[in-house]
Parts: sequence; structure tokens; C-alpha cells
Amino acid sequence: MNKKINRRVGKIFLISLAMLIVLFCGAYVLAQLYKKEILANINEDINERIHGTFLIKDLNYTIFNRFPSISLTLTDAFVRDTLYPFHKEELFRAGKIFLEIDVMKLLRGEINLKTITIQNATISMLILKNGYLSYDILRKKRKEETDSSSMITTINKIILHDVKFSMVDSSMNKWFKFQFINATAKLKGNLPVIDATIKGKVHFDGLEFNHEKGSYLTDNNVDINMSVGYNENTKALIIFPSNLKVYNNNVYLKGDITFHENPHMHLELYTRAIKMAEVRTIVTQSIAAKLADFSFESPFMAAIFIDGLIAPGTKPEVDLYFKSDENTVDMKTRSFTDINMLGMFTNHIDRLKRNDDHNSRIVLPHFNAKLAGIPLHARMIITDLLEPALFMDAKVNMTLKDANELVDSSLLTFGGGSIAVSFEYNGRLVNYIDTINQKLLAKINGKLSVYNGEVTYIPRDFHFTNVNTNFYFNDTMLTVENLSGEINKNPVEISGTVQRFVPFLFLPNYNLVAALNVSAPSLNLDYFKSSKGGAATGEKSASEKKAAQKNITRVVNQIIDNTAAEISLTAGVVKSQRFKATDVKGIVSLSGDFVRFNNVNMKTSGGIFSLNGGITSLQRAPYHINITASISNADVSSLFYSFDNFQQKAVTHEDVKGVLSTSVNFSAQLKKDYSIDPSTMKGNIQINLKKGALLNFTSLDEISKFIFKDRDFNNIEFAQIKGNLSVQGQQLELSRMEIQSSVLTLFVQGVYGFKSGTDISIQIPLSNLKKRDTDFKPENIGTDVNLGPSIFLRAVDGANGKMQIKYDPFKNYYKEKALAVPKTRKLGKKQVIKDNIAKKRSESVADSATVKPEIQPADTIAKKSRKSAPE
Repeated sequence: MNKKINRRVGKIFLISLAMLIVLFCGAYVLAQLYKKEILANINEDINERIHGTFLIKDLNYTIFNRFPSISLTLTDAFVRDTLYPFHKEELFRAGKIFLEIDVMKLLRGEINLKTITIQNATISMLILKNGYLSYDILRKKRKEETDSSSMITTINKIILHDVKFSMVDSSMNKWFKFQFINATAKLKGNLPVIDATIKGKVHFDGLEFNHEKGSYLTDNNVDINMSVGYNENTKALIIFPSNLKVYNNNVYLKGDITFHENPHMHLELYTRAIKMAEVRTIVTQSIAAKLADFSFESPFMAAIFIDGLIAPGTKPEVDLYFKSDENTVDMKTRSFTDINMLGMFTNHIDRLKRNDDHNSRIVLPHFNAKLAGIPLHARMIITDLLEPALFMDAKVNMTLKDANELVDSSLLTFGGGSIAVSFEYNGRLVNYIDTINQKLLAKINGKLSVYNGEVTYIPRDFHFTNVNTNFYFNDTMLTVENLSGEINKNPVEISGTVQRFVPFLFLPNYNLVAALNVSAPSLNLDYFKSSKGGAATGEKSASEKKAAQKNITRVVNQIIDNTAAEISLTAGVVKSQRFKATDVKGIVSLSGDFVRFNNVNMKTSGGIFSLNGGITSLQRAPYHINITASISNADVSSLFYSFDNFQQKAVTHEDVKGVLSTSVNFSAQLKKDYSIDPSTMKGNIQINLKKGALLNFTSLDEISKFIFKDRDFNNIEFAQIKGNLSVQGQQLELSRMEIQSSVLTLFVQGVYGFKSGTDISIQIPLSNLKKRDTDFKPENIGTDVNLGPSIFLRAVDGANGKMQIKYDPFKNYYKEKALAVPKTRKLGKKQVIKDNIAKKRSESVADSATVKPEIQPADTIAKKSRKSAPE
């Protein structure tokens, strides 16, 4: 029984299949016979439904390729809108269109296009300035037409090969152009809701929203894998999480676009890694030009959110977030390395304003990097990209040894210690210096701290150790707070201010003005004597030349060479070789080329020493010293010792004692070790020696060879000695000087040579023949009085560098020097005493008139004047 049933079913199926084949074959034969009529009817029917022209030049179909589906091939089809004769842009043209139709559903009254394949096609959509839309070509349905008369149409798949799409919006000055090289779209559902999956390769000529800014995705290939959905009721196109591949970088995309009365767009894009060079090809030419100054070595992460209306004259809100780890950025003037940063960009700071560059901001809440090797931790905000303003809160913490990589090692070296800097900057990002008024167009506040620092400045041989300080700075001033440390082993403390320090860092040929207070318990100037002396010279190696251009070295050189500092100096003790002074106070002015002393006072050798002058030409030896000094009531023996006997051996600290007051004008050149070059000395010295004495002075023993052989020259006391000494090179010229001593009276004048050239005349009045008592107190009579008969001696250079005294009976010294011979008139002892008493009275009257003139009545002064007037 079952076998019979199966045979019957089989026969029925075979008969049905045969009839179906006959039917399809018949339909195919009929279609081939009436192809022209069918093609004409299709063209006519579609043309009735549109405003424009539709044409298919050829139509072919077969039932054999994908039975039981029918395959239609449309050749050279195009669609033109009504204004085509004017703009010459076809709305649609395709070389070939393949349609695969499900026959079984067609028999049920449904049109199911299983596959639509379009090859070598162009789609050109135009929006003219008058609002005309070239793609708005469908005619509106008449009232009597109903949807029930239409067949249901579904599409399963669309395949695009070499299909070019363009939309030009003349009203908004935009255009979009791209080409589907090879893409497939799979569709699900029917209107009003359709979902699609699109995969393939697309080439973008560009997407231009603003002609002045340029286009996005210019000349780029993109692999797409997108899922989208369209709801006709809400007019919304939804982009489900999808993937785009640009330069082998995955870009994740999602969002939605609505096409109702107020079209709106919201897009989100994200990529884990993209290179800056690739970003510049994706963004507009305007943005690419701004990014051209930034070259990222490694890819970085980015996410972008676009939201806004799609309408003429509107710009969407754009928010960009980016993140980078261990990256390097090269810019025109500087490079950042080891970058770890997190940042964002927005173009809608104020929602009431236009979304543009003026309304834009870049925020870097986290920015860690190295700038020229300096570790930088910062938070930055850049507002207004057309006139950018920068707010930056930054910190730097590093060891000083790490800074050695930043400077020229032939100029500067760092030892132990660390440095910490923190500051806030609020001002312009570019053009932040007013070069005309020399000021910073920003507000800045900061602090720099040094802990146990060690620094050596090699050209001057300055060694800074145990440096601890806080510097506070702003856009107008740098304040030094309690800088303590050692300079060449000398402990010092420094405080004060430096005017306009920050602008100085950016302005070439700009001088700093510093006012500092420096105090030191003890200063040993010998520690400042450099064996190098002066800036390094000679040809530098390639590495040294490169190092010399480093920013920190440049800044340090600028500070040292371009700083004019006024230093209020206080020192407990100052030493230099044999010299020692206490209670040192004064003003020291210095720059890169000079050191000047203003009203420097100190105690030395039991007296008061005042100094003015300075050392100049410090850039290169020889240096120049020029000083004016005065010494009051100093112990002459100690003073001679302190100044190393003034570079001479005739009278040493062991030979002399007394109280000295003197004034000095002196200039000379200094060698590399800051010692005086004796051959360059020039000056004038006024001396006043009280309570003087010579001890074991061998030069006076030479006189005993000619006179007074029985007198003791080992211990000679003097009356007040006054005189002028002129220094020229290594020669000391003595004006005529009176020497009244416990042994004898003599007058000297001439030249003493520190090495050679000594030629001194010694006049000894014969009144000295009478031997003086042991209690004799010498008193001066003056250098211009008439003396009695005298013996003339002459001191000249002798053997072994010693001074030799010889008899000069014919006064040849005066003849050779063309000097007037002093008059000789013997004076009695009473006359000498009388003259001295008169002189002292005259000096007393003069002192009284000078010191207390206000206590002398006018009539008293008049009487004195009448008494003193010549008859």
C-alpha cells in the first residue's frame, strides 16, 4: 500500500516539475520574443512615476543560472532630473545592474530581489543654491491610487562594484565624494524598519563641510564593517557599533542621524592606536596644517564625539578625548619625550556661542613628559585656538646630576643634590613677550627649591656646594629667600631680589638687575684664584658645539654675562694670602665683565680701610683693577705684612713700625690667577706715618759708611712722616720727604725700583753732627725750609739686588734730573723750635675755625682779621 502511495506522489512531483519547467521555458521564450516591448513598457512606466528621464538600453534575463530564480541584467541604465540640460550631472548611471528575483514569491504576488548587483556606476546628487534637489524626482501619488494595488517588494542583498557616489551642496558649500570599490550590503526586514550589514572597501575623495577648512578623509581607503538600521516612521538612521579600518587601524563607530524637520546627527568614533601622520590625512587641511608642528613618534588612543544639527550655517559640537603612553613629540623649537598624557578638546565652551575655534579649548589634566631631559608634570588648559591662551600648573623634580646631560660640560657641571620647581602660568601661548616694552604678557607665579646642591662653573672656577634655597618668582621679580651654601669653601648666606627675571629668559641682549644681601662669617679670597682663568678658547669638538647650544647652558651663560648685581656685603673676616680684614661692609656691584666696590669698609692691621673701585674686563685675562682706597691709623708693620711688603724688599714688615694713614689711587692689570702684574702698576699714594720706627734697617747702615759711624741705626724712631709716592710700573717715585728720627735728620727724593732703576737723593744737614740724646723726640721742620750745609748721598741699584749708597758731593742727582738744588741755611735749635711752635699755633687756629665756626661771634672774627692783616 505504502509503495503504491509513494509511487503516486513521485509521479505527481515529476509531472509538476516538468510542467514548471515547461512554464518557465515558455515564459522565457515569450520574454525573448517580446523583449523590446517589455523594455519599452518598463521605461515608460518608470518615467511616468518620476520627474525626469529613466532609460534602460538593454534587458536580458535567464532562468538557468540560479533556478528557480530569474536573473535580470539591465545594461547602460541612467536617470536624469529635469535640470540635467543645465548642470550636465546625471543622477544615476550604471554600466550593468544584475537583479536576482525569487520566482516562487513572484507567483504569490511578492517581488523579492534576492540580490542586486551594480557595476561601474555613478550616483551624483546636487543641491543648488535655490534649494533645488536633483534627487527629489518621485512624483506624488494621486488620491485614487492606493498601496493595495502595489506589490510588496523586498531586497535581501546589494552588491556594489566600482560605484561612485557624490553629493554637492551649493547652498551650504559642501561636498561628499567616495567610491565603493567592492562592497556588500545585506538587508533584513521591510519598510518602515530595515536593518543592514555593510562590508567592503571604500575610497574617499573627501568629505568637505567648509570649503575654507578643507575636507576630511582626503584620498583615503577605508575598510568598512557596519551595521545600520533605518526607521521610516522616525526618519532615523541608526549606526550600531561598527568597525572601520583606516591605515590598518581599527576605528569603532556608532551613532544616529535623524532626517525630520530639524535634521540631527550624533556620531561616536574610537581608536586604540593611530599615528599623527595618519590623523593629518583624515582631518581637514586646515587642522592638518595646525598639527604639522607636532610629530608623534608612536600611535595614541583617541575618541571623538560629534553632535549637532544638520542645517545650513550650523556647526556640530565636537568633543575629542585622547591618551598617549611613552610617546615622543617633536615640535619646531622643542621636543617632549617619555610622554604620558590624557587630554580632551571641545569646540563648545559656551553653548550660547558659535561652535568654532574661538569657542574651543584643549584640556590636559594629566601631562607627564621630559623636556630637554627635564621631567615635567603638568596640568594645562589652552583656550581659543585662534588667539590661544595657556593656563599651566607644572612641577619639575630631578637630581642635579641628571642635569649634566643638558649642559655643556666644558662650562658647567652638576654634582649632588636635587631641584624642585613648581609654577603657574596664565597668559598667551604664542607671542607672549612684548619685545618693545620688554615685558611678559602673562601672569606667572612659582617656586624653585634646591636641596644640598653642588654646581661648578668652570670658566671662573666657581664651586658651589651645600646649596639650599628657595626662589620665589613671578612675571616681574625673582626673590631669593635664605640661600645658604659654600662658594669655593666659603660659607655664605644670600637674600634679595632680581627684577624681571622671567622676561630675561626669553629676551636676547636683556640685562638683569639684582639687589642682593650677602653675608659670610669668613671669606678666603685665595679660594677664588682660578688656575684656568677666563672662558675656554680653542676649537671645540662636534659634541661640545652641540652641547653649547643647549638651552640650559645658554640661560646660565646669559645670567652670568648679562646680570648687573648690586650686592650689600657683610663679612666677619676676609682673607687673601697674608691680608686679613674684619667687620667688612660695603656695596659690591658686579656683572659678567666687572666687579666694583662702593664704600667698602673694613678693619685691617688695627685700622680702618675704605675702598672704592673695581676689576673690569673679566671676560678674558688680563683683567684690569682700578681702586681708590684710604687707610686710617693702621699698624704699618701689620699692613706691610698683609700686602706682602708691596712687592719690594727694601723696607719689609720686619723693619718698620708705626701708625699709618694713607690714601691711594691705584690701577694695574691682573694675571689669570688674579695676582698683580707689577709692570702695569700706576698710582699715587699719600702717606702719613706717626710714631714710626725702623728696626735693623740695613739700608740706613749704609749711611754710616760716610757719616755718623758711631751711631746706632738698629732702632730709629721717627717724627711724623708725610709724603707723596707715585707708582709707575715697578718704580716708586718719592716726592721730597722729611725724615726726622731719633738718630738723624735727612731728606729724600727720587725713584725706588722694585727690581731695578733705584735712584734716590739723600740730603743730610750737617746740623746732625751733634749727637742726639737718648730721650730726644724728633719733630718735623718742613721740606721747604732753608737748611744749613748738607751732605748729599745717592742710593742706586747695587749688586745682588740690594740698594747701594754712595757719596754725591757735586749733587749730580739734581743736575741729571734738572732739579733745583735745595737751599742750605743752618738753623739753630731755638729757631727750629720757634718755627714749630708757630706752625702748631697756625694749625690750631685753622682747626678751631673749621670745627666750631658757629661759636665765634662776628665781631671776634673781625678783630682777629684786623690783627692778622699786614700793615
